[in-house]
Amino acid sequence: YTTPEVITAIHEGIARLGVPAHATILEPGCGTGNFMSYGRPGNRFIGVELDALSGRIARALHPRQDIRIEDFQETQLPEILLFSAGLDSFPAWHYLGRPPALYFDIRHHFREQELAAVKDLAGRCQMDLTISRELDLSAWDTPQGDLIPFRNVLLAMLAALRADVIWCAGVKGDHTADKSPEAFARMSEMLTGFAGRPVRVDSPFWEMTKTGIVAWYLREELPAGDLLQTFSCLTPGSRMEHCGRCPSCLRRWIALANNGITGHFAADPWRWERVASYYVPAMGDGTYPPHRAEEFFRALATVGLPG
Repeated sequence: YTTPEVITAIHEGIARLGVPAHATILEPGCGTGNFMSYGRPGNRFIGVELDALSGRIARALHPRQDIRIEDFQETQLPEILLFSAGLDSFPAWHYLGRPPALYFDIRHHFREQELAAVKDLAGRCQMDLTISRELDLSAWDTPQGDLIPFRNVLLAMLAALRADVIWCAGVKGDHTADKSPEAFARMSEMLTGFAGRPVRVDSPFWEMTKTGIVAWYLREELPAGDLLQTFSCLTPGSRMEHCGRCPSCLRRWIALANNGITGHFAADPWRWERVASYYVPAMGDGTYPPHRAEEFFRALATVGLPG
């Protein structure tokens, strides 16, 4: 047993050594998870505990952490990032310490543009990237960019054949059927049961918005030019250009504008008719969470539009 005072002092020492708050901490012999209880917000833990009872208690107390009931000598920690060259997944690659990345070419209608961005960023940054063509979801793709049912579930299943920890860049407020903290926890439980080993599906950004992710990227003095080579458009047509007339382009513009970056769009996203007809009323009446509304109206203010 380690007292809270000692645990707190250790965490403070780790911080003074320069270990970032979003670091992943490996804890052999984690017991019931006392060190996790006193960790800094944003810390991710991989706890390894040989005693089955203590390990189960740690899992119950810390369901968001990766608790492994096994001999530490046998622990394997391969991880992989599901990469899409988007405004979330590219910063995630840096945020997580540049892990191996995996791109699934699922044959959607904007695959040409997305794949070009994936290859460009991988070359620029010397990424350890695998491009897989084993999954064809074109039958469920739509030209208007509707969500493909179970897409993240299918991607996680295939990624679990390669790694124990699967990173997929969800952000604060994401709550689609297969992209939310709850959905990823259910995927982790399912895959763990079928794989016969602990499998974790998670995002490093559940407590960060797109605006916050871009702000972090810039604070780290990473190249803004690389960030502008990411791709986030659902309806790009035949060109390598963001349309400015889809929800993904709007969210991209908001994140960039709120950080003083001028993005390149075929049309100004704030002039999209859906902004006035739908988003302004919806952001004001509580349809979207407060943090989304605040960032939306802050971005409008950058182009002189009232909130």
